[in-house]
Amino acid sequence: MMETAAANSAAANSAAATSAAATSAAATSAAATSTAATATTDEAIVTLATGSLPNYNVNLVVCYLNQIRKGLTSMEGYASTSYLEAPIPNEVVKSLMEIVGNPELFNAAYCCYRRVLNQLSFQFFNTNKTGLSDTINSGNDVENKSDRIIPSDLEDQIQYKPTEAFGDKVAQIIAYICAGELLPASEELTNLQRMRDNLLHLYSDLDEGFYFVAKTFECFLNMTTGNHLNIVSHQEGKNVIPIFDDLTAKGKLTVRVVQSHIFRNFRCKSNQLVDTLKQVVIEDDSVTEWWITLAEAVRRKRRDVPKHYRGKRPLDEEYQYVDKALKLDSENPFVKLTLMDCIIDCLRDSKGSFVCGGITFTNSGETVAFMKDSCRKLLKQFPRSVKFHSQISDYFARFVTLCYFDIPFAEECLDVAYNLNPNYPPTTHRLGIFNRMSKGALTTSFEWFKITEKMDSYHFNSFMECVKNMIGRPEDYNAAEVIEEKLCTPGACSWPEVDILELIFYKGIAHFSRKEYEEALEAWELVSIHNEEIFRLCDLDQTCGFYNWDETLISRDKLQIWMKNEKSKVDQCPTRTEFVTLLYNLMIGTVEPKKSNLYYNSLSCPGIFQRFKPKNIDTTNG
Repeated sequence: MMETAAANSAAANSAAATSAAATSAAATSAAATSTAATATTDEAIVTLATGSLPNYNVNLVVCYLNQIRKGLTSMEGYASTSYLEAPIPNEVVKSLMEIVGNPELFNAAYCCYRRVLNQLSFQFFNTNKTGLSDTINSGNDVENKSDRIIPSDLEDQIQYKPTEAFGDKVAQIIAYICAGELLPASEELTNLQRMRDNLLHLYSDLDEGFYFVAKTFECFLNMTTGNHLNIVSHQEGKNVIPIFDDLTAKGKLTVRVVQSHIFRNFRCKSNQLVDTLKQVVIEDDSVTEWWITLAEAVRRKRRDVPKHYRGKRPLDEEYQYVDKALKLDSENPFVKLTLMDCIIDCLRDSKGSFVCGGITFTNSGETVAFMKDSCRKLLKQFPRSVKFHSQISDYFARFVTLCYFDIPFAEECLDVAYNLNPNYPPTTHRLGIFNRMSKGALTTSFEWFKITEKMDSYHFNSFMECVKNMIGRPEDYNAAEVIEEKLCTPGACSWPEVDILELIFYKGIAHFSRKEYEEALEAWELVSIHNEEIFRLCDLDQTCGFYNWDETLISRDKLQIWMKNEKSKVDQCPTRTEFVTLLYNLMIGTVEPKKSNLYYNSLSCPGIFQRFKPKNIDTTNG
């Protein structure tokens, strides 16, 4: 079944998520020029301690929100916009900011909102027409699916990670609002309120915080549109504004954890997210999910740096947080999965010793045996989980030590994940990796990456895999042109600068392989301004082998020899002397590259895009 899909990408694309291409009538226009905008982002962030927002920050947020509302006047379907003139009450803005935390979320690049909506569309696609998850999906066709097993992912998330499920839905609502799509926002708010109703009997202690969030967005959408949307109130009177300071301690902390998931979806700075969660568990250490969320946040922060500085081994605090979660609820499947992530990172950067939560192993064999047994039990307990099957496949086909690979088990996991949901990009991407690494089937692998990239135009890793395959097939593809074209799309605009610069580096490689040397230098000069580390070339020969590149055209040695010749000619082009000399020394390793300050989070369209003039998208903030 999977082979058929790889051979026919068009069939897989038919059920892909809605295109994230933005229209030129982006709802967010240039940033407000009000004097309120002089407040810095750091000043505007709400802290756990204060629970309130200074008045000038309220004005700042109102400026941002008014820019969003003004953008609606040029959009189809909003011919009558008199209701947009209604003032935004400061009380609503204050309550809103207790949830959102960072006013810059309302001033991000339009492509960032499209990325969040695109990402969550795949997550919320896994749903059942009956039962609990029926209430949290909107706009996806789930009819005529009685002939297949329905994935349990959303049901599992709601049951074991309710704050995450709630926070993801809130992030979706925020993205719709900021993208100027108020009707979908109001529909998702109805789904959020229903989700809260379903969570009430499972997690009554969290309900006060959930109510505050849902009621705040209800008031915001009603009061800022003159009740034009006619959102039905589920509790209390219509437009009764909830007050954050009136919440109990547990209610306030629940709002903060919801906020952390908003930060995660919008790729806010990792330290913001981690600091918020640390304060939460200090004040209340009784909620298993919150410890899992903190452990995951610390792991993302560790990985959220350029790869040359990325530590594989878990930090001591990660062990502590996983240990705490295990002690609270060792049967929670997401605790088990977080433990597996912790173990696999430890295996990748040690001889296999592992100590956490009363679990002690001294060698890789014991550790892998425990992992395999735990994963099989987890999959038996959750046979309909796409996430568990897809993620666990990676452990045994990519991340354990080579001698412990279990290719049949990994393939079995991928087969189940794909059959449960053939339109889930992480699975189709992993199928591409699996076919390349485990089967040596480069052509089939390439097809899977093309399926993934067409399904999800925001999927950087799959596009990069496609590029590397194209460089190895110069007779069929001009990889440099493909990259240039991609960099002018909304999907690429939402990528972090560190990823974009890697892509431009490979654009130079593609030019070099076609003997377009001047174009290669132009691409690399742009990259060198922002990231010198990529010119180490330490992975280039491995990449050549992985993707079957013609070593007579491109290899590490060939690049170094060419740069040596280029260096000898710099006197003929004095303006390039410094750059060419630097590039040569970086490639042969005689100078240490400057440490990059680039990270994997950003609310704004990367500045590097000033070079590319993306099409059909407003790349400005606000």
